[in-house]
Amino acid sequence: MNSKIYFVFFLFAGILSAQQQAPPVPETWETDVWFDNDWMHISTVDYTFNSECLPIYVLLQTLDFSTNMFVNSAQLNISYNANSQITTSTNELWNTDLQIWENGQRSDFSYTGNNLTLVEIYIWENNDWQINETIQNTYNSNDLLIEALYQERNVNSSILVNREKNDYTYTTFPQIDTIVNSTWDDTNSIWITNSRVTFVYDSSNLVDSKISEDWENNQWINNDIEEFTYDGNDFLIESLSSDWSTTISTYEQTDREFYTNNSQGYPVEVIDQTYFFGNWLNTTRDRRIYPNCATLNVNDDLAEEFSIYPNPVLNQLTIKTPSEFNGTIEIIDINGKRVYNQNWSSNLITIDVSMLNSGVYILKILDDNTLIIKRIIKQ
Repeated sequence: MNSKIYFVFFLFAGILSAQQQAPPVPETWETDVWFDNDWMHISTVDYTFNSECLPIYVLLQTLDFSTNMFVNSAQLNISYNANSQITTSTNELWNTDLQIWENGQRSDFSYTGNNLTLVEIYIWENNDWQINETIQNTYNSNDLLIEALYQERNVNSSILVNREKNDYTYTTFPQIDTIVNSTWDDTNSIWITNSRVTFVYDSSNLVDSKISEDWENNQWINNDIEEFTYDGNDFLIESLSSDWSTTISTYEQTDREFYTNNSQGYPVEVIDQTYFFGNWLNTTRDRRIYPNCATLNVNDDLAEEFSIYPNPVLNQLTIKTPSEFNGTIEIIDINGKRVYNQNWSSNLITIDVSMLNSGVYILKILDDNTLIIKRIIKQ
């Protein structure tokens, strides 16, 4: 597994995090493949956390088929600033011949307030870190990401040049409406529109489908669609991918994933299947175990005794507890950013949310051994 793929392992949150609260990083992430009518365990990712439940070290081990033993493959060291934002992640790859760790890739992160504005990605080359690519993010006045610009090092000039960019638009809620991808035409020094992803939402403001199209002959041409299914708790339980068939002018199913969640809605098992000549065949499975700091007991009975109103809320959110509450109240936005965090000791709590943007948020009420999670809507 190369360093870029491994970096994706750490980030862990898919595009659905644009609407749903992304699950926390697991403590253990095991991957299996379907082989000879059974699951074969082929890789394990183990995460080590600091006192704030942030991952600081990640170890990937993969199966050595010749010995049937798990061996080192890659490791990641992560550091944070005082605001618990990632500042550096360094990926090292295991040299099986020398039995040592060797530098592979390093990513440096820069912020303006809570907004991630720049990612600089380096590779280890000639015994030094060489800049290889960057991602520059631009936000609007509401702190919504509107452009992500990707630049890469030109091998001849060693300077950074445009490669591609993503432009984001939003619904009035706001939720991501479209992501338009463009590639840079170096010859003509212009951006060439390449593809578009459009999000469709259901009545509960959950992502119902994600439609991908290609720009060809000055028009949008269907490419594929991903459709999502949720249970009664709004937990994702299935995603279905289909490719557009130009022959029959309809979507044909290709892949699907089934999610098994814990009581907090975090996936503990994801099974991937491929559609092959009229049958669904297992391909991969991943199994996730979350650290204790991220999996406090969700007390549904106690949650019923809490009054949280109004919801949707415009200016002031009120929380009334059955007895005096001693703990922490957090509000987290759809991108996983903590926008409110306050310790409380009261049975009547009022929170001013007038400054928050309209949209969906996760309300977390935590004491020493209980976690209550509620989904709130800011008008």
